[in-house]
Amino acid sequence: MTGSPDPQILRVIYGDPAGWSPGQFEDWLEACDIYRAELAEWSVLLLKVTPRAFDALCAAARRSAGQIDPCSISDADKRALERGGYAADTDDCGHRRGEDDPSGEHREHLYLFRITDAGRAVVI
Repeated sequence: MTGSPDPQILRVIYGDPAGWSPGQFEDWLEACDIYRAELAEWSVLLLKVTPRAFDALCAAARRSAGQIDPCSISDADKRALERGGYAADTDDCGHRRGEDDPSGEHREHLYLFRITDAGRAVVI
């Protein structure tokens, strides 16, 4: 996961950061790490994908083209990401492989396994 933990949650746990001692600040940083790890674990469980597939999704979200390296995940992971709507075989136009193409304009396009908008939304 990217970003910081919700400051409101940490304020409930630790109070207002103004006037903290160095020890309290270190506790807060440790809480941030724990919070991020738990959030990543819950994300994997809620998305119903393996940690490896979730890591591949996070890596794809950081790439401008959003491509998921096919060697980084198993076929089962790929199917799980597709079933969840988090990734799909798309061309540069956004056309998904297997969708209707009556004019045939996408026939010659290169399809790559990429993260979808729904996939970006869950990892960012």
